[in-house]
Amino acid sequence: MTIAPDGASVYVGMTNGVVKQIRASGDVGAGAMRSFYPTPVNATGDEFNNANTPVRMLQISKASGEALVGYENGGWSKVSLDNGETTTWSAPHSDFADVFKYVNVKKLSKYTNTAPQCRSMAANDDLSIIYLASPLLRDGRVYVWDLTSSPTNEERSSGEDLTFKHTSKLDDIDDVDAYDRCFESAAAGEREIGTVKHLEFHSDCVTSLVRVNSAIVSGSLDAYIAIWDLKSKVTPMQPHSTTKMTSAVREMTIAKDGRTLYCAGADGSVRIHDVRGKSGKLSLQWVRSVGGQEGYVNSLCTIKNDPFIVIGSSKAAQAPKPYSIIRGDGELSVWRVTDGELMFKTTIHDADVNAIVVTTDGKALYSGDAKGKICKHALGANVVEAKPPNAPIRKGFFL
Repeated sequence: MTIAPDGASVYVGMTNGVVKQIRASGDVGAGAMRSFYPTPVNATGDEFNNANTPVRMLQISKASGEALVGYENGGWSKVSLDNGETTTWSAPHSDFADVFKYVNVKKLSKYTNTAPQCRSMAANDDLSIIYLASPLLRDGRVYVWDLTSSPTNEERSSGEDLTFKHTSKLDDIDDVDAYDRCFESAAAGEREIGTVKHLEFHSDCVTSLVRVNSAIVSGSLDAYIAIWDLKSKVTPMQPHSTTKMTSAVREMTIAKDGRTLYCAGADGSVRIHDVRGKSGKLSLQWVRSVGGQEGYVNSLCTIKNDPFIVIGSSKAAQAPKPYSIIRGDGELSVWRVTDGELMFKTTIHDADVNAIVVTTDGKALYSGDAKGKICKHALGANVVEAKPPNAPIRKGFFL
């Protein structure tokens, strides 16, 4: 989900691969809410794409008026915001797609979501480079896909940099090692668009990728956060700096100032880091922790010019048996980061809150859940400047 540069439209990526445009209308008073579902992009009912695979990323280029849509299988397409037509597209890169060919879905555990999926994607400002997290279970590799370059003659002949030889096991309760095998990619010469490089550091799946000026920040289930200096000439590229959280990284976002990084952990906390640190260089200097969500954090968003962080999560309810949990309603909460105070919370969603965006003027908030429901919230004085009188309020913890 993202906001158009002019603030007039919200673009939403759906689980069926379609991107729809919602045009805000009506007057929503401060503190009031309304729920609505996406409408077709234009009067003819045409939609941006028909990829039939979930949208993982949606990013708009202010310069070109295009949107880059990234899909869960690693494919992408660029669409014009003027008419909704696809200008260029690509199936998953040959170096990225082969991992989907060897997975026997019937042998996977029914208790574990082990299907290959790209958990995070990001792009630079002009949409010429895409950063993708590996879809392979327990593989911490990040793919850097340069759409403007083409493979050299040496790469075409050898293809050595494209060979995927990582071996990973799935040790679930069914004792099925569905991923215990080697993967060999297609020849480099078969590629049609761009070249791929690898960033290798993490020992588990990368769950979040964030662009910070000339750097990319990666967060993983191994609890590490790594900063990669994209201007570095070192080969192979190594992280410029790393830090370890107290739990697996679920989600990250960067504030409008370009240096305050919010990192949500599996324990429900959100740790705040200064990307420049005390040295003024690329490093993570911990500032404080806020929050303490009862469920998993699925999305984060900052509010322009205000010291608040918006957290979307899945509220987990305890099942009758002590060894299992049930996914409940999605929660949306606003925390004041200066003192860790919970300012606002709602359970208007009945599914995981997977996307949050704030309008360019900072007056409205859009949230989307796993069932496709979109809610609009007005950010008035009684939402972000004063605590609701009847809401359960507690202070977040500081570590």
